[in-house]
Amino acid sequence: MALLPDRPQLRTWLRTWLRTWLRTWLRTWAIAFVGYTALALLSFGYKYLDFVSRRQAIDWRVPFVKEITGVYLALLLLPASIWAARRWPPRRRGIPLFVLRHLLTACAIGFMHTTLMAISRQILFPLLGVGQYNYGDMRVRYWMEGSMQLIVYALTAGFVWLLDRYKASRDLEVSQAQLQTELAQAQLRNLQLQLQPHFLFNALNAISSVMYEDVAAADSTVTRLSDFLRLTLRRADAQEVRLADELEMLDAYLVIMRARFEDTLEVRMNVDPEVRPAFVPQLILQPIVERIA
Repeated sequence: MALLPDRPQLRTWLRTWLRTWLRTWLRTWAIAFVGYTALALLSFGYKYLDFVSRRQAIDWRVPFVKEITGVYLALLLLPASIWAARRWPPRRRGIPLFVLRHLLTACAIGFMHTTLMAISRQILFPLLGVGQYNYGDMRVRYWMEGSMQLIVYALTAGFVWLLDRYKASRDLEVSQAQLQTELAQAQLRNLQLQLQPHFLFNALNAISSVMYEDVAAADSTVTRLSDFLRLTLRRADAQEVRLADELEMLDAYLVIMRARFEDTLEVRMNVDPEVRPAFVPQLILQPIVERIA
């Protein structure tokens, strides 16, 4: 029971998820609505100008209603096409069953589309005062509209498959990048865990070598060791630090090492001020100094 989130957290999570889902849903369908509207207007312009170019008198509302109802009803049935495309994606096996399923789905969606166009136009034409709408023999009309609807369904399904494959590829790349980042962080953390005990042993050896000969030096070394450990603990979760901070930690380390080696240890650092704000892995300089020392 302790692993389950409490009710306020659950409500917050649900509210955030619902808000994100609703925002994505509205943005997606707003884009689709604008795109289909543009398609309807372009198709209307083409059909209307065709009559004008042949000097045939026609009420502009007739082709307008036809194209608007045709395109918007296709948008209304679009989720069914998307669902079917994702429900039965292409596979290497079972191709006949795959073709049969999508063929039957396309026919069902096409039948609904043609039927809804006939009904909606028979309602809208009298309301707009352009007379009764005659769709012709519906038995022929279903076959006539079906060829174009089959092409539209195939294009929609193909676009959905390509989009899903692209998203899956992108998700795989992101997942691999995250794994590589986590691996690099784990390697850096492992390096820190190896370096810090090694440094601590060196520091304690340095203190033990001078504590009987120079109490003041031993006390100063303990203080510097305390400062170093404080800096290390403060940045325990950081995988990278600024070069200036890393040099500060290196200086604390060198003070401790000088107490051990006295005048035999001499280190000179020449660092360009422009690179000091750059980020480097934590404790990256310590192994170099230890090897030299």
